[in-house]
Amino acid sequence: MQDFIKASLDYIEQNLKTEISAGELAQMAGYSAGHFCRIFARTMDATVAAYISKRRLDHVLVEISSGRKAIDVVPEYGFDTYAGFYKAFVKMYGCSPKNYLNNHGSTKKEVLFMHSTNEIRNILGHWDIETGLDIEDVTHVEWETKAPSEWKTWQIGNDYYLKTNERSKMIRNIKIAKALTKQGLASEFLPLPTRQGTDYLEGENIFLLTRKIGEAPNQRPLSDDEIGRLENNALRGQNAIALGRAIARLHKALKSVQDDIEPYEGDLYAQGADTIPLVKEHIPGIGADFFTDYVENFGRLCGKLPRQLIHGNLCGDTAVFQSGMPLGIPGAGSGSAKLTSSHPLPVASAGGSSQRGINPPRDENGEVVCFKGFETYNLSFPRIYDITWGAGEINAGPSIEGYLKTLTEMLKGYDSITPLTAEEKRSVYYCICATYLKGYAYYSKTDEARAVMARSDRALVYLAGNKEGFMGLL
Repeated sequence: MQDFIKASLDYIEQNLKTEISAGELAQMAGYSAGHFCRIFARTMDATVAAYISKRRLDHVLVEISSGRKAIDVVPEYGFDTYAGFYKAFVKMYGCSPKNYLNNHGSTKKEVLFMHSTNEIRNILGHWDIETGLDIEDVTHVEWETKAPSEWKTWQIGNDYYLKTNERSKMIRNIKIAKALTKQGLASEFLPLPTRQGTDYLEGENIFLLTRKIGEAPNQRPLSDDEIGRLENNALRGQNAIALGRAIARLHKALKSVQDDIEPYEGDLYAQGADTIPLVKEHIPGIGADFFTDYVENFGRLCGKLPRQLIHGNLCGDTAVFQSGMPLGIPGAGSGSAKLTSSHPLPVASAGGSSQRGINPPRDENGEVVCFKGFETYNLSFPRIYDITWGAGEINAGPSIEGYLKTLTEMLKGYDSITPLTAEEKRSVYYCICATYLKGYAYYSKTDEARAVMARSDRALVYLAGNKEGFMGLL
């Protein structure tokens, strides 16, 4: 974590009873408000406002649990009324303050990073599953920071995941999973009910048991060969229209819950424009016309693009699709989930629970479609971003024709479910440019980051010289 973020967190803790603005924190850190907010949201998985609100809620709860009267504490932390505090708390934590205190006793840190196998077995006893299954800690390590993910995850046998994290984030992702289910999309966060019929196990921590759909998302940068295999994957090309349709359904699901999720409001155009001086220095061969075109044309278009809560990271590891056969059949391709045919995807019943041993969910044309990577759902962006990023990375060379074909088919699929606006159709090229430009704001000087930047260099050079190939795809 960067030192200026740590300093900002300390400042927030010391000043929760006063007004704190993102602009004030940005000035202290020496950054523009926009750049600071982007780094903060990426680091903390929450906007500045949402993080401050959560810490105020936590502090009120601590003081109430210590014996102070709520009516006296609430105004000290900026809530006009107890009703306002109550509403904010339920939205954040999924239960009333009283129920939370009854279950926890105090506001101890909810996620413990060390659990014995016996502890996990005791926790699993609250679900109606086979006993004695193998337990494996599969918490992934972030490829750039090398730190364990905050999403603590155990694989249980071949069929299940047990997950725990901060309560508010668990509640958020359960809401998303249920919304996806209503759109006919499978989800690795759809809760299997406990023996008591609840979505998760209450206690000092809350735990969620889900059915396994695929392997944990790959958190390392891919090699050029791996990217090529993804881009040229025959199955991916074959299912491009279906993938576009699935993203449209994904967006319908996410839009239905975005008021509860409170996503970070990102400015795609500005994120790209802010890095232009650095990119000019890093890639001197790109002509000035490319940057002028981006600023003038995308600057006018971006504000007109429909935007909402999106996935934000639809790479080959997060979009799972298949045609006419169960997942896990040999030769299925590098974009598919690794399941055995004896353990197909669950299908949610009308009541939201999952059933075992039945066929995977399929859309009207026979493709299996589901999405992974739930922890990334926190961004409000132009919805077309998910389509352009979901088509794959640009690896300049022979594969570019395959990329453009896949992108075109995905746009057609999306448009058939949720019609794209004229501005969206004109913005495809600029959204792709913004994707590569904005990456330069985040990469550190590690070997892994340099490998990613080398790919971005090639992509931007190609984009700067081949605009016409991306225009008028629909």
